[in-house]
Amino acid sequence: MELKNKAAEISSLGFTVIWLPPPTESVSPEGYMPKDLYNLNSRYGSIDELKDLVKCLHEVGLKVLGDAVLNHRCAHYQNQNGVWNLFGGRLNWDDRAIVADDRISRKCGGLAAFRNGRGNKSSGDNFHAAPNIDHSQDFVRKDLKEWLCWLRDEIGYDGWRLDFVRGFWGGYVKDYVDATEPYFAVGEYWDSLGYTYGEMDHNQDAHRQRIIDWINATNGTAGAFDVTTKGILHSALERCEYWRLSDQKGKPPGVMGWWPSRAVTFIENHDTGSTQVKTTKAERDVYAAIVDEKVAVKIGPVIVHANLPEFDEYWKQRADEAKENTLQTYRPDPFNVTNQINYQVNQATMNHNGTRRNLLSKKHGGPCKATNPIDRCWRCNPKWADDRKRLAECVLGFGHKTTGGKDGKFYVVTDPTDNDMVNPKPGTLRHAVIQKGPLWITFAKSMVIRLNQELMITSDKTIDARGAQVHIAGGAGLTLQFVKNVIIHGIRIHDIVVGTGGMIRDSVDHYGFRTKSDGDGISIFGSTNIWIDHVSMSNCQDGLIDAIMGSNGITISNCHFTDHNEVMLFGASDGYSGDNLMQITVAFNHFGKGLVQRMPRCRWGFVHVVNNDYTHWLMYAIGGSKNPTIISQGNRFIAQDNKSSKEVTKREYAMESEWKDWNWRSEGDLMMNGAFFVESGKSLGHQQFTRLQMIQAKPGTFVTRLTRYSGPLACHEGKPC
Repeated sequence: MELKNKAAEISSLGFTVIWLPPPTESVSPEGYMPKDLYNLNSRYGSIDELKDLVKCLHEVGLKVLGDAVLNHRCAHYQNQNGVWNLFGGRLNWDDRAIVADDRISRKCGGLAAFRNGRGNKSSGDNFHAAPNIDHSQDFVRKDLKEWLCWLRDEIGYDGWRLDFVRGFWGGYVKDYVDATEPYFAVGEYWDSLGYTYGEMDHNQDAHRQRIIDWINATNGTAGAFDVTTKGILHSALERCEYWRLSDQKGKPPGVMGWWPSRAVTFIENHDTGSTQVKTTKAERDVYAAIVDEKVAVKIGPVIVHANLPEFDEYWKQRADEAKENTLQTYRPDPFNVTNQINYQVNQATMNHNGTRRNLLSKKHGGPCKATNPIDRCWRCNPKWADDRKRLAECVLGFGHKTTGGKDGKFYVVTDPTDNDMVNPKPGTLRHAVIQKGPLWITFAKSMVIRLNQELMITSDKTIDARGAQVHIAGGAGLTLQFVKNVIIHGIRIHDIVVGTGGMIRDSVDHYGFRTKSDGDGISIFGSTNIWIDHVSMSNCQDGLIDAIMGSNGITISNCHFTDHNEVMLFGASDGYSGDNLMQITVAFNHFGKGLVQRMPRCRWGFVHVVNNDYTHWLMYAIGGSKNPTIISQGNRFIAQDNKSSKEVTKREYAMESEWKDWNWRSEGDLMMNGAFFVESGKSLGHQQFTRLQMIQAKPGTFVTRLTRYSGPLACHEGKPC
């Protein structure tokens, strides 16, 4: 509905073609795991709404590209051996439609596991999350051509964006294009650029040659996104290495340098960046990319700033300070931090001085119920309400320097309203978080706060909801942008929606115009020393927690996550290597029912995932790209019954020849119901450990105890919490 209402505005800005997301029923809400191809009732709307939208776009002169996912398809049923390879709906294919070498990334007794496809071998690279379709089968091509023609005639699509074309021969695309005669067709041939010792190579001829070869296979009937240029452009602008913008012969270094009439300029899509990422006006033209024989698109420097249309002097200063904080927070010895938390876990669970007996108690009036080292630091004190700031001494992991508002006064929130974004009312949470200096914020009573716009939290703050039930729900979420030293404890964040933007005060001395927030529960942008503890989160419009653009020194602990698709994103973009400094601890959390993926999804950086309980995921649990270090220790992973989603891990946009060197390690994890973790890189034994090197994280069998009280606690004054 929002897109329909903006159709005329989009046309007036000079756009001529709009690309819509996949319309089909899908296992993943974005549409890229299609199931019944003829069922066009998706998360985006009904088939009637889709027809109405396309008609409206046509009326204002816009052409419409449909997103066709042809490489893979999710099965409806299991065969007699329990393998998900039988399809339902109008295209009720059997396992003959699946390529013979459709491999699931898993080892069983030394043999690779397959989906028992009876088709021919794949003509491209396999997509491991779903059955890969065999386009060499005549009946498959016939059915897909009929389906594409039906979409063209029934919905009114003018052309196609073709997903994951790396997975099958481009000659089959020629068949589909010839059958449907589109106005325009473009393929997504995504592949990793060439690197040597972590540095991007100047010569990316091999990368663009693979894209050129695919275009050639289509006989030039389809163009391709110039992802070569995208990757080079990111590196060039980030480091001011403008020499990268021409190849050794002085031509553009991407596909546009070799076949400009088939190169489609690529900026961002659903895989490469959040809706927080905005592009500002170009200050100079870097080059012009010829999209077709007539149209040239000029690309200028791409600068990203969260929800800011103009980056004024105030925000420039904040950004510079944030970069300095990131450098100061970075630990050159991250394994020392992981070992310290392992040591604390062992101390908390050792069977001495009655500790284990106390940990197992559930009685309010009995011994302390703390079940992990963070909670043991403060929960056993019946006078916790008189010593709230003790909490600031309890954080472990990469956020261990976080003290929040420990050195400041108390501020009691008494009013749940949020009506004035520029001059917030005293007693409201919005008024509290913008105050100068350290502040420890508590709540006079239980309340539900509906934020009309994103809540801009300033540095040195603690939001402490112990003793009350505080919900942030039904409105915008929390934003930490270019700040440091913030604790968020004990609140319930759910049903967060996109903020409309407008004038918002972000400190006592400054307010300005913010563009739309993207519906994250908590957005951490260029911020350091952040601790999120005993928070519950569910059902936010975008991510539950995003930590991006140089954020560092973060611990997420004792939280409870449910009912959401993309849970946590660490790292803004494959092109932003500034997130190499990112270091995050994810500990003692429960990942529960209704979760799909990204727990977390990491780009760059170092992430320690320790003693968490993963009881649900629909696609995968832990994923990433751009060579992040992921150390998984003592977690419990319980896979679902769907055999196509047993793998814990997922590498994004990288061949095995590249990701085999990424340091993803599993130690002491408990794998249940067929779950498996695909390791890569060096074993932990090759790392330079400190004197605590022999101390291991508690194995996954301890997880139910360590995470027993995840989420907000029911704390009562005068009793241990």
